Amino acid sequence: MGEVSIWYFSFFGGVRARQGEQVIDHFRSQKFAFLLAYLALYPNRQHTREELCDLLWPDADLEAARTNLRTALANLRKTFSEELILTQGYTHVQINSALFNTDVKEFEDKLKQARSKQNIPLYQEALQLYTGPFLPNCYDAWSLTERDRLKEQYLNASHELAQLLEAEDNLDEALQVARQALSVDTLRDELHGEVIRLLLRSGEAAQAQKHYDEFAKLLDEQLGLEPSPEVQRLLKETKAAGASPWKALEPPVVQPPSPAPIAPSVPLPITLTRFFGREQELHYIEQTLSGGTRLLTITGPAGVGKTRLVIEAARSLTQAFPAGIHFVSLVDIREGVPLVEVFLRALGEKPGPMPQEQLLQVLSGPRLLVLDNTEHLADCIARLTSELLVRLPELKILVTSRVLLLCEGESELAVSSLPESVSVALFANRVQALRPDFRL
Repeated sequence: MGEVSIWYFSFFGGVRARQGEQVIDHFRSQKFAFLLAYLALYPNRQHTREELCDLLWPDADLEAARTNLRTALANLRKTFSEELILTQGYTHVQINSALFNTDVKEFEDKLKQARSKQNIPLYQEALQLYTGPFLPNCYDAWSLTERDRLKEQYLNASHELAQLLEAEDNLDEALQVARQALSVDTLRDELHGEVIRLLLRSGEAAQAQKHYDEFAKLLDEQLGLEPSPEVQRLLKETKAAGASPWKALEPPVVQPPSPAPIAPSVPLPITLTRFFGREQELHYIEQTLSGGTRLLTITGPAGVGKTRLVIEAARSLTQAFPAGIHFVSLVDIREGVPLVEVFLRALGEKPGPMPQEQLLQVLSGPRLLVLDNTEHLADCIARLTSELLVRLPELKILVTSRVLLLCEGESELAVSSLPESVSVALFANRVQALRPDFRL
């Protein structure tokens, strides 16, 4: 039997499916295409039908949404195959990850390789895959979050590639990369600053001034703002030095890297009651995070004591993480909120124009990041933690959740209810706090 040809799904710039010579770029309904994209984006997770109904048809009543989902699944299984779109009875849906690949996964995989090797051709291959915004016609919260995240990935990678090219004095290609990034976000201040600086280094003073004037006009017309002081200073300082220094602006990558800002440890939540039991779990967490494990997820049902356990564990690990221990509670964070900005604010930072790079700087060094109550954001948390662990080799992450994140390298500690003897002691202690004369 010959090798089965897998499907290749493209989601940048729209939805398109290809298998050999067969191409599908038209779906009976856009919702069917969005369902395919969501399943393909999170292939390692079994999705409940209720979750998919709420995700894709939030304004429909439950029975109508279920009918829509049944129709969409039947259409996708007929269009592709029953082996690709898997259903588990009438409860769960999952896509078969062995039968497809996506441009999103290929884009992120190549970026990881490029960053780890500082490889220019790999950067170029990755950036070529970004042919437009992710699902441009979908305005559901999950897709907007992914669209922004992937756009930031593209812009950050473009900046990194431009710096690598500039370090090799390949200013023409660096300028081309910076201008291409500008076409993705025409109002991004730091991107215009990079184009202007590269023009100045190339000796194109007149072109740099022209670009600045056009940007200033665009910014005034669209937002009623001026370019940032940093962008204004690029031209003013160089002009003040005379014509000769136009080429003297050095690329940032050839300068010694400035030390990353040291964020103070986020104070752990104050606990006003005594901690009972869990000695074995505490020892396991300490040993695991002091060793080679970088992502440990504490799982268990609601109310079992996961939060208190990680607080106590974090207190005992201060010596192991000299750069800081940071606690971020996600219990009140809803899906669709930019998680990078949530993290920065929880760490006491004001999000800047490139929040992802800012977060990487803040979390650099031997640090422990504690993420509490993540189950309702599991997919988004999984993607962000994976990115942080790849980019920050000294960072370790401790998570509490009712479900695993399903990230590469993740370890799990499942906790259950306290033993009866400990539960009785805990009960007595809590009652005695209210009635000191209480005895069992």
